[in-house]
Amino acid sequence: MKSQKIIAFFLLMLPTIVVINSCHKKTKFTISGTFYDHCGKSVSASTIDIRQRSTVYQDKSGGSIGTVKTDGNGNYSFVYKQLDNSGLISIFDGTDASANLIMEGIPVNQNVDLKMYRYLNVNITFTIDYDSTADTLYTRKDTLILGAVNKFAGPFHRGQVLNSVGQIEDVNFYGYQNKNYTLCWGIGWNDYYRSTNSLGHYHQYHVVNYNMNADCGAATNVIVKIQTKK
Repeated sequence: MKSQKIIAFFLLMLPTIVVINSCHKKTKFTISGTFYDHCGKSVSASTIDIRQRSTVYQDKSGGSIGTVKTDGNGNYSFVYKQLDNSGLISIFDGTDASANLIMEGIPVNQNVDLKMYRYLNVNITFTIDYDSTADTLYTRKDTLILGAVNKFAGPFHRGQVLNSVGQIEDVNFYGYQNKNYTLCWGIGWNDYYRSTNSLGHYHQYHVVNYNMNADCGAATNVIVKIQTKK
């Protein structure tokens, strides 16, 4: 009779035991990929630190959840147990307080494959287009300003490919390749400032939106459709 009571008690407690045991069996996730110094040059035998940075306290360094060393080709793979959702993951080049941030904003509890760069030069090619039937627009006295730092003297013709412009994009944010970028342009500074002042308004003036194809510096082609001054 006593043994039957023990068995009955065990059967009643079994669901609780299963639940408690399942809590200790956390799902595992993998962060893997390749670490590059810049385009085409991988970083080998480098210790990278994976940290969870608090979104509540805006902790700049975060707590380390582990480290991993890249192989001879810059490849790495790190497995971690399921984390709480109080902060995103950041990856640092090194383990001390002065370690440089490689990438931040990585979602927790997901398998991710990352191409990480210390820096990345991206060549963006600008191609001229317009609706006018004229062979050329503007003269050599006119200057096309693209993004404040790129300046090209006229005249301009349809299909003209301007020299590729080396641009250093911020590649320290997760999903940078899927980010939509905005480029303002104008003929002369007054026209350019009119473009920048239109940002955020319903009718934007001389603004080009594009996605960066920055897989190790692959060129991005941006069509700039110029028009005659009104």
